[in-house]
Parts: sequence; structure tokens; C-alpha cells
Amino acid sequence: MVELEHKLPEPTALAAHRSRSPDGPWDSISNRLEKIELRHQLHAEQDSLCIYCESSLGQDEGHVEHIVSRHADPSLTFVYANLAHSCDAHAHCGHHKDKRVIPIEPRRGCSAYFELSVTTGRLAPNRRQNTTDQTRAETTLDVLGLNRDPGLVRRRQKQAKTAIALELQSPTDALEYLATAPFRWSLRRIVA
Repeated sequence: MVELEHKLPEPTALAAHRSRSPDGPWDSISNRLEKIELRHQLHAEQDSLCIYCESSLGQDEGHVEHIVSRHADPSLTFVYANLAHSCDAHAHCGHHKDKRVIPIEPRRGCSAYFELSVTTGRLAPNRRQNTTDQTRAETTLDVLGLNRDPGLVRRRQKQAKTAIALELQSPTDALEYLATAPFRWSLRRIVA
């Protein structure tokens, strides 16, 4: 999961819309260009990765995701800190999450709750966390469906094996690889 930190200022169009219609539904952003501008900025802040599965994502792919569902807390519908860029997969990520709540949100430090198996490509709760946090991590993985799609799991496994091979060959090469590789937040935990 990407450790999202919104470092860019909130898009002016989003702030203006929120001031005009703070309680309006998400679809009240009628200007398609506003949503495109927002998605492009989120895309840049996430280094071209899906917020949840960390797959490479084009700026014109996917959708603007509400980390805390609009249904769970309507007051966060137009709050920039609650928005991210998610892929359009239905077996995992934002569409799979739908209206459910994830106990561990994609924020600073979130990747510490998960570990990636190099041999299987599956994510699991970090065994170094306490039992409560392991349960929160398991629930997050289930709600997001991050181990449901065999293709996604295989791609993570392939990237993990590549990162390990590079680390054995040259730690510098491994670090350079991790700077741009998909799944880099998960991979960083297996490469020193």
C-alpha cells in the first residue's frame, strides 16, 4: 500500500467546489475537467501507482478513490486528504472495497503492517506487529482483496524475485530499481 502524504496543495477547483457545495454528492462535480485535474494530481503524488495494490497506473486510468467511503463519512467527500488514485480492478482495490472501511489506511507508516512473501507474492500481516494490528492488517487485506487476483499476486512475486536478485548482485542496483518499480512500498520491506 502506498504511504500517501499529500504534499501538493489541494487543487483549487476542488476547494472551490467544496465551498459551493460542501454537502453535495460526489457527482455534483459536474465539470469533468475538475475530476481529471484531481486524478492527475493524485497520480503524481502517488508516483504513478495505485494507492492500494501498488500496480503501475497511468494518469488517465483508474478513478478518484475515497479512502474513507462517502457512505461511511459524507463529510469527507470533498476533503483532499481523503482522496487517492485507485486502479479500476473489480477483484481488488477501491471497487472491491466499495462502502466498507479499511482499518489501516494508506498513510505514512502503513506499509509496516504488511509483509510480502517472495516465494508466493502474497501480502500478509507483519508478524512483528501485535495481535490487534495483525488482525487489522488481515481485515485490510481482505476488504481490499489484495490477494484475490492471481495475476496481481504473480506480478508482485515476479517483482520481489527481481528485487532480491538485484540486491544480491548489487545493492545500489536494487535501490535504483526500487525507486521506480511497481509494488515498491511492499518491496522495500524485503530489500535492505
